[in-house]
Amino acid sequence: MPSADDDMSLREIARTLSDFRQEFRSQVAQLVRADVYRAEQAADRARLATLEKADERRDTDAGANRRLVIGSFIAAALSFIGSLLLVALTR
Repeated sequence: MPSADDDMSLREIARTLSDFRQEFRSQVAQLVRADVYRAEQAADRARLATLEKADERRDTDAGANRRLVIGSFIAAALSFIGSLLLVALTR
């Protein structure tokens, strides 16, 4: 425990200042200006909106493809049934 009459040596003062400078530089490196932050937020929102639109488009395309596949199976089944009826009626 330092007493009231203990003085810091020049080396201790230099080390303290060096530590302070290093800590200050690391803190300043992490700071972002407000306008840069708002611009990044706007860009993130735009990217998110684009991704949401792409997701909706993919969902609608998947639904359309599903309906197309089901319709083709139904058409094939009706065609098969129709050909069976034609064969049965022509005999």
